[in-house]
Amino acid sequence: MSDKKQRIKDIKAVIQVATIALPKERDSSRQYRNAAKSAPGFLSKRIFEEMAEEEEQHQRKLEALIMLLEDELAAMKD
Repeated sequence: MSDKKQRIKDIKAVIQVATIALPKERDSSRQYRNAAKSAPGFLSKRIFEEMAEEEEQHQRKLEALIMLLEDELAAMKD
């Protein structure tokens, strides 16, 4: 397999992993936000909110990674 073909295969594999991870990050964020709403105190509420923010940051990073890799694939096909 040529280096280019291997690179394309590797990029597609990473895109697939990131695409699978996205809904899990969204679900985790939603669960933490819901937990924050019913948390009994300020500290536990804040911890759940921070955890939700971290999951949302993960989601943004995955989306950026997917876009970057899709652009790289498109450039390789030119």
